[in-house]
Amino acid sequence: MAQIINGKEIGEKIRKEIAEKVKELKEKGVTPGLAVILVG
Repeated sequence: MAQIINGKEIGEKIRKEIAEKVKELKEKGVTPGLAVILVG
């Protein structure tokens, strides 16, 4: 049986989890960032 998922709900849940982790890191004095490496 197929299950219908809602991408917006899942995305919001992921954003909240990441926001909590970022907050914890900032409290410890670590500023998270994003890096991209392009090859080719």
